[in-house]
Amino acid sequence: FTQDDAHIYCTKDQMLGELDSLLTFVLNLLRDYGLEDGDYVRVSVNNEIIEYRVGLSNAFKGFKIELKMGVNKIEFLALNEGYALPNTAHFRIVGEQKELIATDLWALSTNVKGVINIIRE
Repeated sequence: FTQDDAHIYCTKDQMLGELDSLLTFVLNLLRDYGLEDGDYVRVSVNNEIIEYRVGLSNAFKGFKIELKMGVNKIEFLALNEGYALPNTAHFRIVGEQKELIATDLWALSTNVKGVINIIRE
């Protein structure tokens, strides 16, 4: 299953998608799809911060997320809006075999979250 939605300018929390998975972990990749202008995000899984402050560049950077059984709520909190408003990012969720599971773009206001749920069966 692959998800790819159009991006919108979000001024309140935005649900980016929900999908079922048999995977034990995923890779989360992030980049600034607009002007590299100092955008920062915080990444949490099930309300636990796993990346406190990630600076977005035009190149993807990523980290591994171990999935627990059941719902894994991944939240991307816009910590700021760079000088070229708003906070613009492109995320990809990649599986164990490097397969693309979900991808989306966002344009978030400061303190707004993008959320994706991955349900490990």
